[in-house]
Amino acid sequence: MTFNILNQTKTIWAAVWLYIILKQKQSYIQIFALVMLLTSAIILNINFDTSTTKVNAGEHYQLGVALVLGASALSGLSGTLTQVALKKRHPVICSAELGVYSLILLVIKELVEGKGTAVLFMFSGWDLKTLIPVTTNALGGMIISFVTKYAGGVRKGFALIAGILVTAFAQWAVEGKPLRLQHWVALGLVCMSIYLHSQYPPSNKNVIENPVDDKSVINKKPIKNASKKKVKRS
Repeated sequence: MTFNILNQTKTIWAAVWLYIILKQKQSYIQIFALVMLLTSAIILNINFDTSTTKVNAGEHYQLGVALVLGASALSGLSGTLTQVALKKRHPVICSAELGVYSLILLVIKELVEGKGTAVLFMFSGWDLKTLIPVTTNALGGMIISFVTKYAGGVRKGFALIAGILVTAFAQWAVEGKPLRLQHWVALGLVCMSIYLHSQYPPSNKNVIENPVDDKSVINKKPIKNASKKKVKRS
């Protein structure tokens, strides 16, 4: 439960890193919308099943909380850095680069753990059906790159939480799994938070309150020049 709640702070961390690195501010209403989104994510992760056994936190509870918060902060940082990189790269190329780097790191991990034979036979047992989840996962990565480039890391967080609700409604329509009250409450919070965040951006305080009319300035210049010419003639 604690892990699920703290893991949903990734969107908050994305907003923080965007402000630190790219100086992208959030209005007060947008910050309130982010809190609403976090609340909806917490509601979706609440387990109302009282039959489950409770697990003692133990002496490593604080360490676990710190690690989850650190992982969430790093996730927000990676999203911000990806957004910076996508400014000069095509989303498909960036997704391919990330895929190659991930593959190299996974191979190194297996070699360090002494599982070199697993790397040689990584494609053993594959068939045409195996390509379905691999292809959909790759397409999902490219779509996320497009969302990050054109919408930003914060709005990507909104899409991820909304995706959880889409999954719940899909399970209700396909598998007949009943929807709970928490799904409807979270749906209302997500819709309201998306509306508030999109409709109330931060105001631009750098706009001059009394801008000078460009036409008046242009019209004044010839008058000054004409007066100078008259003085010279006299």
